[in-house]
Amino acid sequence: MSNFTGSGKSTTTSKNPIWISLAILLVGLLATFWVSNYVRQDQESLSQKEFVLVCNEVKSKIITRINLQAQFLNSGSSLFESSKSVTRNEWKQFNKFSGDNVKFIGVQGFGFSTIIKKEQLKEHISTVRKEGFPQYKVFPEGARESYTSIIYLEPFDDRNARAFGFDMFSEPTRRQAMEFARDHNRPTLSGKVILRLETDKDLQAGTVMFVPVYKNAPINTIANRREAIMGWVFGAFRMDDLMKSILGSSYLNDKTNIRLQIYDNDTIAPKALLFDSQKNNLKEDDETKTKTRILTVLFNGKKWILVFSKPSENAFFFSTKTLTIAIGGMIISLLLAALSYSLLITKNRARIIAGRLSSDLLNKNHEYERMNESLKKNYKKLILSKEKLDKINNELQKAKIKAEES
Repeated sequence: MSNFTGSGKSTTTSKNPIWISLAILLVGLLATFWVSNYVRQDQESLSQKEFVLVCNEVKSKIITRINLQAQFLNSGSSLFESSKSVTRNEWKQFNKFSGDNVKFIGVQGFGFSTIIKKEQLKEHISTVRKEGFPQYKVFPEGARESYTSIIYLEPFDDRNARAFGFDMFSEPTRRQAMEFARDHNRPTLSGKVILRLETDKDLQAGTVMFVPVYKNAPINTIANRREAIMGWVFGAFRMDDLMKSILGSSYLNDKTNIRLQIYDNDTIAPKALLFDSQKNNLKEDDETKTKTRILTVLFNGKKWILVFSKPSENAFFFSTKTLTIAIGGMIISLLLAALSYSLLITKNRARIIAGRLSSDLLNKNHEYERMNESLKKNYKKLILSKEKLDKINNELQKAKIKAEES
């Protein structure tokens, strides 16, 4: 049967091309969404792995540096214990190594704090003053059973000189670390302190590492160690300077966008904050979602909590790759929909034109058939007329002959 009606309209024109084009557009957009989401999830997974890797590397670097400082201070303790006395110049020469070594950048100073009994205080002050320090005194002043004065500190610059003569036993946080180091004979980090060398400019949190120095005596028990203790070698650290020297420019920069906060012991609170890599970042958005990783650093009874945070990309398209895929996919989908609409419209128009042509051709054919029938009829009439005419002519001839004969 014919696909066309007598009116010349295609039976397929009832299918609106715009719905087919919209269906193609929808399929294209869904495919774009799926591919973009897959890429986003893949990149998010990769970002998470990189985040974890950076966190672990930072923790490892911090532990390595702390252990390095402890080894150096143990060497300093051995220097005192193996010598009858260590002069100020000998301590300076010993610490020259740390000043020339880039691994000690960020350490404010290495020193020695000696124990002074109450009855030895005046003699001690007099002896140090005779060494060329007429203003020397043990502070804070006040009557105590014993004192622990910082007598060596390198580099002995103007800043470090502010701590010269400071009795660290007079401050509870430092004293707790010194007593733990003394009783357990191991390097010990203090809690959060403000170093004596700090000024109002660029104030930083600090910590101090202590290593005990004993007399040549048995130290197998806590009682023996308390009896044999003669002082502590120590390293003073400004946390911002220390962390910057440990991490350098490879971590916690704008590219990684990772924030590191270090807290003393188990307290994650402002009062326990030792270091914040973005403390000068005044622009903070509390509504920004972040991914967080918490790690701990343990060192001879001291615990630091490392809190790593990084903003989460909560927008659907957040990277150049996914954005390119999304935009490209949408453009291709729109182009395909437009192209299909154009083709379908053209196809329908072609069908309509073909229908009209076929209808016209059919009408012409019918007209031709009618004309042909008419011609046949006329031809038959013409034959009949000729036969009649021939008959009349014959009769006339016969009549003419008869007339002539008459």
